[in-house]
Amino acid sequence: MAQQFADLQPRETVMVGNISQKVPHNDLKKLLFELFSPYGRIIDINVKRVLKQTHRPGVNKQTKKLYDKHGTFMKITAFIVFENTASSILAKKLHKFDFFGRPLFVQFAKEKSDITAMIDGTFKKDKMDKATREKMEGKKDKKVVIKKILKQSLVGEISSSIVIENCEEEWTIEIMRPLFTQFPGLVDLREGESKMHIDFKHEDYATQCLKELQGFKIENEKKMQLVYDNTSN
Repeated sequence: MAQQFADLQPRETVMVGNISQKVPHNDLKKLLFELFSPYGRIIDINVKRVLKQTHRPGVNKQTKKLYDKHGTFMKITAFIVFENTASSILAKKLHKFDFFGRPLFVQFAKEKSDITAMIDGTFKKDKMDKATREKMEGKKDKKVVIKKILKQSLVGEISSSIVIENCEEEWTIEIMRPLFTQFPGLVDLREGESKMHIDFKHEDYATQCLKELQGFKIENEKKMQLVYDNTSN
């Protein structure tokens, strides 16, 4: 991995990998901010979670036969966007820093973040529609506008349940449960026709989950499409 990132040029964003799953989900961004903010002003923190499947040999205790043991784990990667490159260079001092029992992997991101590109004017306009460009033009405080642009939109009327609309056949409850149990207020997962329903104790819990996992990639492939489950209201 070190060789893979050896030739990366310094930029405002650092990628933080090897993050422990022991870190409380709701506290991760706050803890990362506290850890990295002494090195410079932080504009944004993005956390990506990818559910990975593992395969390792197991032994049946009764028959003593070998079999493939399947499991899942959550790969967590964070992207810390600083105001300038000088800060991100200093932040690389946290490489191998012990964070909840695991050494962090800190390296420059491969690409400039969208929010940095918007601020310095290099963001590709073909990624923005006409309405968005008009909002950006003539605004003195671009960061306020950017925050609104990047804010994730919610789908449907607010509900205490959400639905995976594009649920794949292999996305079983057993595979998906670890992804959702990290969120507070989870009640249960239910399978429907080509969909999966996730129930929470309150709509606030469902909203938090929807915001965090909208567009989440399973095995870095297909993105989940989440909406509120208005059929359960």
